[in-house]
Amino acid sequence: MSDSSFVGRARRRLRLEVERASGRLLDARRRRHNAGRSFQPIFVAGAIGSGTSLLAASLGQRLRVAGVALESAREVARDSCLWIDRVNHFPSIRAYEDRLSPGPDWSLVEAREDLQQLYRAKALDPTRDFIVDKGPNTNLVRAGFLAEAFPGSPFVLVFRDPVANIEGFRRKWLTFHDDALAENVRFWLAVHERFLDQTAAFPGRLVTVEYEALVADYEASLARLADRLGVPLAPEARPVAARAQGDGRGLRGVESGHIRVDRDANARSWSSLQATLDPRQIDEIRNAVAPMHRRLQDLARASGFAADAGGPT
Repeated sequence: MSDSSFVGRARRRLRLEVERASGRLLDARRRRHNAGRSFQPIFVAGAIGSGTSLLAASLGQRLRVAGVALESAREVARDSCLWIDRVNHFPSIRAYEDRLSPGPDWSLVEAREDLQQLYRAKALDPTRDFIVDKGPNTNLVRAGFLAEAFPGSPFVLVFRDPVANIEGFRRKWLTFHDDALAENVRFWLAVHERFLDQTAAFPGRLVTVEYEALVADYEASLARLADRLGVPLAPEARPVAARAQGDGRGLRGVESGHIRVDRDANARSWSSLQATLDPRQIDEIRNAVAPMHRRLQDLARASGFAADAGGPT
């Protein structure tokens, strides 16, 4: 490793630690300021790498919401049943998936209060009732539990070209990279199947957004989402803070407080796939995910947020 590489990584680690320490201080101040306040979450659900960060940050910037919890299951107190460690902490995809699932001893009352404590820490404007709760993977697998804990709360499901999404699994997270390709595919299918199996718990409260439709018509999509969610647009966009990145997570396209929409992410993922897998492997992924992808696209069409594509491209 070169000195410059070592220094660069050390600087990134230091920047992350400074941001985290500063964030903890701000959270503690807001929690005290917002003591006793309750918020209604808008749950943003989707697989990691599917556009949940873009969607959640955009809702937080453009809608009249109190704030955004960008990684709710990582940001709750460590003694909460909802808390989960970083993806790369887990030795396998199966071990990670097991921890996503609600346990038989989970308390709705305690989980609700744990999340309200987090929301109080993240609320920039306590006069607003709604707050955005983004939980990639967790809000998919735990949807029914969360819907019971917060009756009436809406869910916004975002999904992306699954082949590109699975490429992102393997490129960004070591747990997924080191596991079998078939396990990556199985996981993508499983978390979406589990979410769809739980939608009866929140009838009429699901809006499904195809990532490709969101980035193709970004401003119009946000205006329509505000209307569908019954939350008005803010008079002006709230600045979004750029964050140092870690573990392949987070929103990268922030410039001077504004979100820059990346319309080439899928193309880059496909280039990476074609450089690392043979055509037969890519076809196997496409064939495996196509039926679920079509189901998600049907939901997006019903919600009015579908792209024109008829299947994985």
